[in-house]
Amino acid sequence: MSNNSSRSSSTPSVAGIITNANNERIIPATRRADGSIRPERRVRDGFVPLEDVQRYKNARVAVIEQQTALNKKKLEAARPKTKAQIKNEKRKAKKQEKREKNLEEEDGSSLADNEEKDEDIDRHLSEERQDYGESTIKEKKDLDIQANVFLSQGLENLTVTSVEVSTTLSSVKTQKGTSNPIETAQHSTRQATSEDTNTVSQMDSLKKRVKALEKKIRQIEQLVQRQEAGESLNSDQLEKIERLTEFRDELQRIKDGKD
Repeated sequence: MSNNSSRSSSTPSVAGIITNANNERIIPATRRADGSIRPERRVRDGFVPLEDVQRYKNARVAVIEQQTALNKKKLEAARPKTKAQIKNEKRKAKKQEKREKNLEEEDGSSLADNEEKDEDIDRHLSEERQDYGESTIKEKKDLDIQANVFLSQGLENLTVTSVEVSTTLSSVKTQKGTSNPIETAQHSTRQATSEDTNTVSQMDSLKKRVKALEKKIRQIEQLVQRQEAGESLNSDQLEKIERLTEFRDELQRIKDGKD
């Protein structure tokens, strides 16, 4: 009993060291996170852990620091508030008054009105999403038709080019005085192939640009819906909304074949 009372009365240091009834400095046993017991450890005489070493404090410096802190508080209290601080305080006060008023006047009818408003907003958003989905499907169908037309035109051009190459080759064979007709025919074939490759690459780049524009327009329209629902947007999002007409015009120009 005396041993337990001495341990309980001894105040542990920062490192957890206490003095038992035998005047021995020990770190008492503790329980680990896994439930096992960490055994009691004896600390040798004269040893002071780093945690228990007292930091030197100059009395004059401590007084100066305390006085500086007091002067800083006085200056902050005496300093006039800025317009932004006054505006924020008024806004907070208004919000607090509105919150208290709503809590006092809140009843079943107000909750029903809020639910009706939420349902109207959800219904409006679902209708807009449905309209947007139908328009997107129509645009995709138009783009597929246009892509098929481009591909058919490219194949026609390729067929015409092949006929021209064969005609050139036959004319070269009939000509006299030509030093190397095979090289001339190969050069014509390479030129026709490069033109077809350029046509296909242009079509691929147009498709990629159309997909990128559709994605941007879709994202901006979602931002517009969020703005109409009452959500506040940051400056970058508002900047994107301003460019919605620009992206739509560019997409329309590509569809019309002007770019």
